[in-house]
Amino acid sequence: MSPTVTTAGGTYAIATVKGSDRQGSGGARVEPSGAGGTMRVAGKAADWRGVRVVVECPRWTEPVAEGG
Repeated sequence: MSPTVTTAGGTYAIATVKGSDRQGSGGARVEPSGAGGTMRVAGKAADWRGVRVVVECPRWTEPVAEGG
C-alpha cells in the first residue's frame, strides 16, 4: 500500500510496495457490507507518527486495473 494523507498538522506517508522506496509500516483491510463497505488503513508514517484512516462507502463499483 502507499497512502499519503495531508492534514492541517502535516503530511503522513506510508509506502510498503515491493520495489518502492519503503517508508513507515502498516496494513489495510476491507470490510464488505451490502453494496459497499469500510476500508481501514493503519500504520506508522516514515517519521513513525501514527496514521489511521477509515473510509465508509455505501456502494462500490468494479475496480479498474491501472499501471499494469
